[in-house]
Amino acid sequence: MAEILGLGMSHFGGFMFPDEDMASRAVARLEAGTLPPSLDHPSKWPEAMRAEWGEDAGAGFARKHRDAYFAGLDRIRDALDAFDPDAIVIFGDDQYECFKEDLIPPYCVFLADRFKVLPYRRARAIGGDCPNIWNEPRDTQFIHKGAPAIAVEIVRGLMNEGFDPAYSYRPPHQEHLGHAFANSLVYLDHRRTGFNVPVIPFAINAYGAELIRMRGGFENEGGTSEGGASPTPPAPTPARCSPTRSRSSRSSAAAASTSSRTTSQDGSP
Repeated sequence: MAEILGLGMSHFGGFMFPDEDMASRAVARLEAGTLPPSLDHPSKWPEAMRAEWGEDAGAGFARKHRDAYFAGLDRIRDALDAFDPDAIVIFGDDQYECFKEDLIPPYCVFLADRFKVLPYRRARAIGGDCPNIWNEPRDTQFIHKGAPAIAVEIVRGLMNEGFDPAYSYRPPHQEHLGHAFANSLVYLDHRRTGFNVPVIPFAINAYGAELIRMRGGFENEGGTSEGGASPTPPAPTPARCSPTRSRSSRSSAAAASTSSRTTSQDGSP
């Protein structure tokens, strides 16, 4: 019987940028005036948030936040290296990257034998021209090995239990993985010592109706995207997500010793 190791981490993109830019989204919302009246000025925020914001828009606290996160990453990486898995299954949300108007599945397992990661492609769209903490060029790319044989066993195992996930042999709409997977892989190698564990991306529609209306956080200026003005179906419920994880673990266990890793969405612990 194979072994399963479960790990959790954040893929918050702000950790990629210098301290003064980590809170760029909050700054942008304040400047744009898009926050509700109850939160439209730091003086109205909860005490703990005001303390972190300080007099420098959060720059002083950003270093502590990053240091704590990277210390946790080191523990995760040590556990992963000690476990020495045959593959790592990453559960990540899709924010209008591969799931778009033409097809929006609840889940999708990617079966490719290699995956391209462009970590700063999406992050820079939000972070502007600010450099990343590794001083890597904006067009930096990494190639990660896939584990198609194990991925196929995961899909087959799910189908045998009456669950029918979508699957794809390549990311649709773009040649690279979505940001949830890209950020997670970049952070797992934040010391840049190399990361060679084969990857199985397991994408989840975590946003439901908001996925199309908000276009993954990039609001459609000057109009709405197709389907954006009408009601759209919700995301899969937690009751559907939990069986997915357990069934994925059982089916991958039948194939090999696999590390099953979940990633939380933007900035959550």
